[in-house]
Amino acid sequence: MLSKLHRAVIASIVVGLRCMSISPVWSQDLICGELKVSGRSGQALAFQPKMMPNATEVPAGQLPAQASLAYVGNNLAAKRHFCGAVFLSSRRLLTAAHCLGWVDGAKRAIIQKPDELRVVISRNRKLDATGQSDVDYRELRVTGFECHRGWKGQGDGSYTSGPHDIAIVQIEDGAPSWAWSRGGNRPIVALPADAKEELLRMPIGSELIATGWGGTSDGAAPRVSLQMATMIRQDRNTCDGTFDAICLRQKTSDSAICGNDSGGFAGQVEGDIMALAGIVGGGPRACGADGQSDYYTRVSSHADWIRSIVGPANFDVWKTLP
Repeated sequence: MLSKLHRAVIASIVVGLRCMSISPVWSQDLICGELKVSGRSGQALAFQPKMMPNATEVPAGQLPAQASLAYVGNNLAAKRHFCGAVFLSSRRLLTAAHCLGWVDGAKRAIIQKPDELRVVISRNRKLDATGQSDVDYRELRVTGFECHRGWKGQGDGSYTSGPHDIAIVQIEDGAPSWAWSRGGNRPIVALPADAKEELLRMPIGSELIATGWGGTSDGAAPRVSLQMATMIRQDRNTCDGTFDAICLRQKTSDSAICGNDSGGFAGQVEGDIMALAGIVGGGPRACGADGQSDYYTRVSSHADWIRSIVGPANFDVWKTLP
């Protein structure tokens, strides 16, 4: 999982279709930010984001709002996993836009098809249905998603992401409450109201955690068990992210984001609340290279956009936390 840094962000693949309503009617065009592909022409793969080599395995039941984005299939979900996602409500999740659409080395727009994707939730934090009930392990059908309108799909082979690398995924059926709610329909995940509040709670030098099922080295397969690593927030000029990114450096040299970690959670945990600051983006070409910082899409920079889609009544902001 978090191990050697990698510009993971630009790597995952997943498609984006604009979310129209609770029961959307989709056009024949696949859309992800400024990217558009006519028709429904199969899926393609881009660079795979990477994650943590020597991170800590997340115990069963913890960090439940972290989910997996995987392809449809009957084999082990860990073999189909390509990105992470974080529940905002029972039917909507936040992820990285580059997991949904990107531009390949030939300057072609690549966008995934929603009906070929699943959101995988697992109470024991393993991408393996063995020994789990239908309530504790589910593969939920994706009906569509919307990338931020400013996402241009940067990635053309350079492993460098562009701004607005954020998207919202919608699933057909609501997830079990354990995956997104802390009771009374109050989401597990809380968002910063704005950048000022975010910096007050998580200033430069503070510790955050990042999570994911990514591989432990460049090119490694995803892990079966969810991993987490402690990161230190750095000044904005220490990583290659754009103006809407936050920079985190691994606390120990062998723990950083790596392949297939894109779209995952970065923030702090307060009791049963996951305070979200960033969505896993990417980092140096080699995972964890020379202690360089990773970059994460800054959630506070997109709070208004998130509210416009999810609705302000459907999630908590940090100001409501104890």
